[in-house]
Amino acid sequence: APISYHYHDFHKILFFFRGEAGYSVEGSSYELVPGDIVLIPRYSIHRPEIRPESSYERVILYLSPEVLTDSLCRRDNLAGLFQEAADSQSYVLRLPRRRQTELWETLSRLETACRESDFADGLLRHLILLELLILLNRACRLPASRCLPDSSKNAAVLSIMQFIHENADSDLTIDSLSARFYMSRAHMMRLFKKETGYTIGGYINEKRLLMAC
Repeated sequence: APISYHYHDFHKILFFFRGEAGYSVEGSSYELVPGDIVLIPRYSIHRPEIRPESSYERVILYLSPEVLTDSLCRRDNLAGLFQEAADSQSYVLRLPRRRQTELWETLSRLETACRESDFADGLLRHLILLELLILLNRACRLPASRCLPDSSKNAAVLSIMQFIHENADSDLTIDSLSARFYMSRAHMMRLFKKETGYTIGGYINEKRLLMAC
């Protein structure tokens, strides 16, 4: 069954290895290719678009804000890659092969360390995670391409989501949205509910609460 739009109170990084899938984050829709990295800041509304009967291999890291602001990280702001993704509304990194290989090797070492139990194993996992985050932050500063391909699937709903995200502090109403996107009230509300699981009013309230947080 399709996964509904949702959000978390932690950051999320998805490393996409193979298969056929897309991803939608805050109204931006992406067609993924192997090697892509999806950066999902906390409270960002998102969902994967997985093709029926297709393989989908990925590794996901869930990161609490505390991990990124502890005494080792505070000076260098390792959470900056999530803030940059949110500010630019560009959530997918597509890196040169050499950078991909460097990240995959570090991620592999982290997976191995998570399976092992040995002296100072927790410290080792933390250090490898910090190395991975440093490499990702450096990659964000490269002229690597962030991709935002056009998507015809759910284009109207994605456009409405994007507009609400950018104008959540404005006086948004069903009528004003209906007029702006040239859709009848009933059709717009039905379509939005079907695709996101949210009513439009509920989605607006959710975004305003998240902005307050």
